[in-house]
Amino acid sequence: MAEHAQIDVRKGNKVVRIHAGWGIPRNVFAALRECLNAGCKTPSSVAKKFIASLKDSSFGLSIIAKNFQRDALSFYYTVDISKSPWVVVREKSAHYKVIERGDGTGYVDRNLTPARKRTFLIGE
Repeated sequence: MAEHAQIDVRKGNKVVRIHAGWGIPRNVFAALRECLNAGCKTPSSVAKKFIASLKDSSFGLSIIAKNFQRDALSFYYTVDISKSPWVVVREKSAHYKVIERGDGTGYVDRNLTPARKRTFLIGE
């Protein structure tokens, strides 16, 4: 099963959307800190630096024009760079856990894991 993520970088009414097509970037917060430390001030400069920072750790990172299909996303990030420190909201979608048996097989848990939303601050 593919995992998709979308990262929206916002400043006022300007939005640049980044899509991770296969696998969730593990270093999202480290890459955002790198963008902040590099002095990125616009959503497009943050997006370009973010993609450059993670080019070796995720496949299919790209800037997209429209929102990705929301029910297909595993993670959805919103980064507000108009504030200091930057405000990052991470939403993990509701999902069914895949339980591995340890012998290369597994099954899907019947219980739906609820969606979770957390807010983080990056910067000062």
